[in-house]
Amino acid sequence: MQRIEHYRNQESSPELTKRVGALVHQIELDEEWMWKQVGELARVHLNDYASAHMVTRNALGRAYYLTRQYRKAIKFLSWAIDFYTDAANIAAKLNLASVYRRRRERISPVWVAEAEALLKDVILLDPGNGKAHYLLGRLYADPAVNKLDEAKKMLDMNRDDPLSIFERARIAVEKENDLTSGLQLLRRSFQLNPEPGYRHYFVVSMLLNHLNAGKSLERRDLEFALDVAAALKRARTTSFRKKAEEGEAVFQNKLDAMSKTANPTAGRDQEAA
Repeated sequence: MQRIEHYRNQESSPELTKRVGALVHQIELDEEWMWKQVGELARVHLNDYASAHMVTRNALGRAYYLTRQYRKAIKFLSWAIDFYTDAANIAAKLNLASVYRRRRERISPVWVAEAEALLKDVILLDPGNGKAHYLLGRLYADPAVNKLDEAKKMLDMNRDDPLSIFERARIAVEKENDLTSGLQLLRRSFQLNPEPGYRHYFVVSMLLNHLNAGKSLERRDLEFALDVAAALKRARTTSFRKKAEEGEAVFQNKLDAMSKTANPTAGRDQEAA
C-alpha cells in the first residue's frame, strides 16, 4: 500500500506503467485475501475493515488507471466511493475524476459532467483541497469545456503550486495569445519546482514554434529558453532530451546573432587579436 501510494498523484507514462504494473498483482491478492477475512473482521473490527477495504479499492483503482486499465479503474474507484461516504472517499473521487478527464468520450458521453460533479463534491467536503482545484481548472480549460474564467479562478486558488501556475501559463499562451504573461508565470513555476519534465518540454517546443513562425524574442526570454533547454537535457525521456538539444542550438544561435548585431566589430577584433 505504501509503495502504490507513492504513485498516487502521478500521471500515466510508459516508465510509470512498468513500475506500477509489478505492484498490481500483489494488490489483487490482497483484495482476495481481505474478502476471505470479512467474517472475522466484521465480528471484531468492522469499522477498521471498512476503512482498510475502501483504501485498498482506491489504491487498486489508481493502479489500474496508471497501467491504462481504465474500465477496471472505474469499477474499483466507484466501489471505494460507494463503500464509504464524505471525507473518507476524497482520494477515490479525485482519482475517478482523473479517469474521466483522461479518457473522455471513450469512457462516458457525459464525462465532463461526471468529472465536474466529483471534483465539486471534493471541494464541498474539503474547500482547501489543492488537487481538486487543479483538476477542475484543467477540466474547465479543456477545449471541450472552454470555461476560461472559471479555469483561471480554480487554478489561482493554488498560488504556490507549480503545476497550477504552469496551467495558467498555458492558458495565457495558447488561449489568450499573451506570451509575456505566460513566460512570467512559467518562470514562477520553475522557481517553485525546477525538476525537468513536461513543463520544460512545453516551453522549449512553444518557443521553437514561435521562432520558426518568424517571430522574435527578447534577449532575456532567449536566455530563459536556453536555461530551460539545458535543464531539459537532464530529463529521463529520450524525446525530451532530443527536443532540448534542438532548442539549445537554436536559442544559442539567436543569442550569438543578437550579440553580433549589438557589437558588429567584436568578431573582427577577435580575429585580429
